[in-house]
Amino acid sequence: MAVLRLIKKNLLNIAIVVCFFTAIKLALNYYVIKTTIVQPRHFRNFEQVAIIQQSGNLRNIKETKRTGENSLDHKNDNNIDIHQNPLDSLSETHRDETVVLKTDLSFPREQFITTGIETHTPPTFSSSDDEEMPKTDEKPKTLSADINSPDVSNSDSLALPIRTFENMRLLFWFSVRCVVPDPTSKLLTVSHCEPNSPHLFSLLSTGELVYKSSSSLNNQSDSSSSDRQSPCVIEHPELKPLLTLGSCLNAVKLNLTSTPFLQTTEPQPEIKTYTGRKKPGKPRCLSPVTDKNVTIANKKACLGSPIALTECMGTASKVDIMSEEDMQESKKELVNAKGHITGRCVFPACKLNAPVPPVIMKNTTNPCRVVSQCVTVLTKTAKRPHLVTRLAESIRSVRGEDLRIISYDDGPDDLEGTAWEKIRQYPKLDYVIGPEPDMGISVGRNYALELVKTPYFLLVDDDHVFTNRTNIEKMIDVLERTDTSIVGGKFEGHSKFGGRIQFGNYLKTQTLSLFSGLCDGNITEFPGCEQCDSTSNIFLARTQDIRDIGGWTAELKVTEHTDFFVKMKAAQKKVVFCDDIEVANKQEKMKGAYHNLRYGKERKDHMVSILLSRYNVNGFYWCSRWNLDPESKNPACRSYKQKEVHC
Repeated sequence: MAVLRLIKKNLLNIAIVVCFFTAIKLALNYYVIKTTIVQPRHFRNFEQVAIIQQSGNLRNIKETKRTGENSLDHKNDNNIDIHQNPLDSLSETHRDETVVLKTDLSFPREQFITTGIETHTPPTFSSSDDEEMPKTDEKPKTLSADINSPDVSNSDSLALPIRTFENMRLLFWFSVRCVVPDPTSKLLTVSHCEPNSPHLFSLLSTGELVYKSSSSLNNQSDSSSSDRQSPCVIEHPELKPLLTLGSCLNAVKLNLTSTPFLQTTEPQPEIKTYTGRKKPGKPRCLSPVTDKNVTIANKKACLGSPIALTECMGTASKVDIMSEEDMQESKKELVNAKGHITGRCVFPACKLNAPVPPVIMKNTTNPCRVVSQCVTVLTKTAKRPHLVTRLAESIRSVRGEDLRIISYDDGPDDLEGTAWEKIRQYPKLDYVIGPEPDMGISVGRNYALELVKTPYFLLVDDDHVFTNRTNIEKMIDVLERTDTSIVGGKFEGHSKFGGRIQFGNYLKTQTLSLFSGLCDGNITEFPGCEQCDSTSNIFLARTQDIRDIGGWTAELKVTEHTDFFVKMKAAQKKVVFCDDIEVANKQEKMKGAYHNLRYGKERKDHMVSILLSRYNVNGFYWCSRWNLDPESKNPACRSYKQKEVHC
């Protein structure tokens, strides 16, 4: 009883002490999170637009991914503000129905062009005066919009309004190749996306897909009259289901959809649609096919392959709708190439073979005397904080000091408490967690690069470890006494990785090649160093020079390495490789989700397609120094062990 009386008497004091220590704990946790989790400024910050239409009233709800805040802009039926929304036409017959769509304002990517049109059930939204929208229990349905059956007698079904676009490039998502009419047969075919020869399409509010060439764009004065005069996509009258160009009176009626029933490997579930014969069917999508079978979509579309309306197949039928501005940006290195086409290399990317001028020595005006003040270590990881802390520990052990490390990780923040405790042991380690999962190597590095405040940064992988041969001082010396942009090294126990990047007809097709070990001469002032086109993923770089080329290509979640150095060569930025600078590459055995992210076959194939499409080539190979043909005047390989060839 005495104990209870004592506790009761001092209850207030006990509560104050508990609150005090709880506040300290929360403050420490807040500090750790705030100093280790940074929200990027521009991370795919799309504005999602949901158009809700009911009983004649249309509300435009804007939702930003980053903030998660909603705002409602009330518009009447005669003044619909949809902010560049592709749903720019809603027919009067749909006024009493509810339709919901989400789209990215730059235009929805990874869509499907289909004759099946989908109806969605909307979520519940509340207006500013807490008025709740009525709910509906209707399930999604689809209708055929085939030209042979303009009127469908099904009162339970509703066709979505057409998601229009105007003067856009049309690409197949997996192969990253464009839809282009064959100049002879006029059949729609798969082709490289040539930056100087635009082939543009417009999807009208009435469902016609209109084609415009560069010449028709230059001659047009009025866009509406031009649409009426331009040819439309039709089914070839004799080669159905192949598509060609013809009179818009015979056009197939199309729409964009992102329906979940489009599978990649498993059979398509039964979808109730109706044709003019009132028999069940399945929606058809714009898809590449082979000459041998024109009824089944084929994701690995060869150049010149015809395009048809086939049963929708997830990966094969997926398309990108790209503006001409975005297309020019994606081909920037190809468009701005300064070289000349010479010899046997006669395709546009051959201009990128122009050699970079030799390294020039210069006087140091503002030398770096303290490494920690002029170098930041940069790495991208994927849920492997234990490797990042191992890297930090190796720096401390080898150098006797900590260097600032920026490590960018995929979201969400679901690391265990023990991981954060380990991270806190390295005060200069900024472990940054992005807002989305699977950002990819390029995006993570680019956002880490935004956070660098020093004139130089040292790029390493998360499974690298410093050794006594990780000579940062020599790398700084090379940068400060020459006009080079990057100084690289190699992995401990491995041969020279620095090499030459060359475009040519190496695999009986247009090819991008990396010749490891083939460089352009020693730099006498720095023994063991020579000028190359590329180096390994251990290099010290001028921060501003890498920002000037736009960093790494964001679409390349993997297979980003060669593309990065093609961009460096295109910008005439100089690269030096030093054979006596090393890190230890202590890899973990990859398994499960991480292995699929790095080496999953379909993912890797798609990334290689993106790489090849950037330069309009059909193949890539890497040739080691041991396979170089010494008798060839031009770079040549005796055997091709690592190669990717697309038809």
